[in-house]
Amino acid sequence: MDQQEPRKQPESSFRGLYKHVKISVKTLDKMIIGGILAIVLILGYGIANNGYTVTFDSNGGTDVPAQELMYGDYVAEPEPPTREGYTFAGWSPVIAATVTNNAVYTAQWTINQYTVTWVDGDGNVLDTEKYNYNTTPTYKGDTPTKTQDVQYSYTFNGTWTPAITPVTEDITY
Repeated sequence: MDQQEPRKQPESSFRGLYKHVKISVKTLDKMIIGGILAIVLILGYGIANNGYTVTFDSNGGTDVPAQELMYGDYVAEPEPPTREGYTFAGWSPVIAATVTNNAVYTAQWTINQYTVTWVDGDGNVLDTEKYNYNTTPTYKGDTPTKTQDVQYSYTFNGTWTPAITPVTEDITY
């Protein structure tokens, strides 16, 4: 019996997926492995990164909930907080349109001012002044008077009506 030799394929003819590429198999393998590693790292980062927190510090005002957003999401401007005796003046820094990282925005406030009117016993205006919220007004003018009538003469006893308290609204004393 004749023994046949096993057939051998020429070594240079089998390149599988790489047969049309003019780069060495070793280089292509490294490129594929590098690409796979990059994809795994990006996916791992995306899974590990739960997004960004946009925090609103109301700076003494009513609470404003934080927002949990992903990169590139639009930031919804919240309802402005409120604070007794103050007017909301905006956020600092100005709220960004989209999220690029964690952010903290702080409420800015303008203190309210109220008009205090001082009148004498005859109802004549002695003085009108502006006072900041929660500031106790002080009359700085001449002693108030009231015209005497047939029965009485009047002397100011230092007491104002209503009693002087910190300003929370326009008021007349």
